[in-house]
Amino acid sequence: MTAWIAGQDRVPSPSVRFTVIDGKEICETHPEVVEDLARRMMEAKISRTYLETYGSRLGWPVVGRRLQQTKQKVARGDFGEVVASGWLEDYCGLHAPIRKMRAQVGPGQTLPGVDTIAFRVTDELIDGIHVLESKLRTTPARLTAVGVEAYQQLEKDRNERAVDLLEYALEQLHTRGDPFAEALCKHLENRVDESDDSYEVVLVVESDVWDEEVLTQLDAVAGSLPNCRLHVLLCSNLVALVDAVYDRAGLDLVDRMET
Repeated sequence: MTAWIAGQDRVPSPSVRFTVIDGKEICETHPEVVEDLARRMMEAKISRTYLETYGSRLGWPVVGRRLQQTKQKVARGDFGEVVASGWLEDYCGLHAPIRKMRAQVGPGQTLPGVDTIAFRVTDELIDGIHVLESKLRTTPARLTAVGVEAYQQLEKDRNERAVDLLEYALEQLHTRGDPFAEALCKHLENRVDESDDSYEVVLVVESDVWDEEVLTQLDAVAGSLPNCRLHVLLCSNLVALVDAVYDRAGLDLVDRMET
């Protein structure tokens, strides 16, 4: 991800209520970026083990349905989640093992709640929880309120579902036999409250439509979430990139099944 987008802390910060990381493309999108994003999209939606076991037997129309773009809004939202999770891992050095999109029953289904939970890990122990909400915008429509929308989603889930989110993460890790489940269980055993948690808002926005008013509106309502960071990832030709990534993900799955 960091070979595609370079990040930098904004100094001074435009708000005392959150910090800002600006992300800009290092170069125009190239085939290696599409290939990497397609792989991330596949792994976010469908287990590699599942593909290897059933792909050749059931065929692409069955195992690849969740990668189909039946609804543009949903497809682009999924893409934003994949970019945001990869950014937290590659740029911020967090561990983001939860694949929420694998719970989608159909390719057009939206799932409630925040996008994912990531973990700050030291010596195989969790020393921090990072809750992520991402948004993708390719046009000026509803752009200036996008930061507020993401922030309010994090507020809602913090107040109503903080422990539920972590328990869901633990169940997912346990079900797939992930050794990281034990670290998360130990963290939950010792958890007192959410006051030390961090909150990450990742906005993936078409470069030509970005408006600093997003930050102004967010600053007006922010303040309740501790340790909040806003990541502004500006990219060019986002619509074409999303289409190319989905097309490549499908081809990659077909190639895998035919070998």
